[in-house]
Amino acid sequence: IMGDIVRDAIGWAIEKGVSFSIFNVDWLRKTLGEARKIGKPARVHLEVETGMHRTGLEGADLDAAIDILEANPDLFVVDGVFTHYAGAECISNFVRVQEQIRRFDEITADLVRRGLKFRMRHSACSAAALRYPETIMDMVRFGIAQYGFWPNKETHMHFMMQGEKNCAPAKKQTNPLRRVMTWKSRIMNIKPVRRGEFVGYGNTYMTGRDQKIAAVPIGYYHGFARQLSNRGYVLVNGRRAQVVGIVNMNMMTVDVTDFPQVAVGDEVVIIGTQKKQQITVGSFSDLTPFLNYEVLARIPEEIPRIVVD
Repeated sequence: IMGDIVRDAIGWAIEKGVSFSIFNVDWLRKTLGEARKIGKPARVHLEVETGMHRTGLEGADLDAAIDILEANPDLFVVDGVFTHYAGAECISNFVRVQEQIRRFDEITADLVRRGLKFRMRHSACSAAALRYPETIMDMVRFGIAQYGFWPNKETHMHFMMQGEKNCAPAKKQTNPLRRVMTWKSRIMNIKPVRRGEFVGYGNTYMTGRDQKIAAVPIGYYHGFARQLSNRGYVLVNGRRAQVVGIVNMNMMTVDVTDFPQVAVGDEVVIIGTQKKQQITVGSFSDLTPFLNYEVLARIPEEIPRIVVD
């Protein structure tokens, strides 16, 4: 468990042998108390501060943590020591990340000299592993990349440029990551709208001719950002259909005027491929202030997940 857990869950984690992170001395002391009460060692990963300045042990706190661990060898198993990089996906953070890498190497080497036993070092998220191979170490915390998505376009471009240098022509790929998610819906209604009429809430979109407007039961509650009103696209019958009008809480409207065979019940692809057309997560980032991570994380649990081969 990489983040916070409620205090009542510490005992459960110790009982079940679940590893969790220690990011300050108070948390370590609470863990020590629970381990003593249960009579079983806690499996922990120590987070050290290298420059993120969010969570992590440093200075006197790190010294105090080492003292606690060394004084209670039967109540702790240190599975790992880790840190997190402050924006490995962006070249603007290059100097800062390089300093963090140097600092992490320095801290972990010092811990070894002091006799602390730990099974692994880990520091790399998806972006760090793809941009800074030296951060891979003993374990990688793959997040977005395991779903086949790049952290951002910059990471993709950097990785492919490195591939151009290092790979034989026959091995070059336009995208070595295989996307494992498609987001789909269906057309729920099609309505003819005369020229000069407004569509949806307010007056942000007026029909410039007689048009066919399709309603799709996906809105900003489902993670389709309101900023995509009159700007976004979906795929219908293998073609791009523009979102028109304001994206509602649980519905949006798209222009299907030039789709002669369109019908209620037709598949709508919000993210993914349909025939020869594709809408990527990255395209959402072009039209909204949201990162790829945010776009994916905003899709709520209420949207059914169907696992396919």
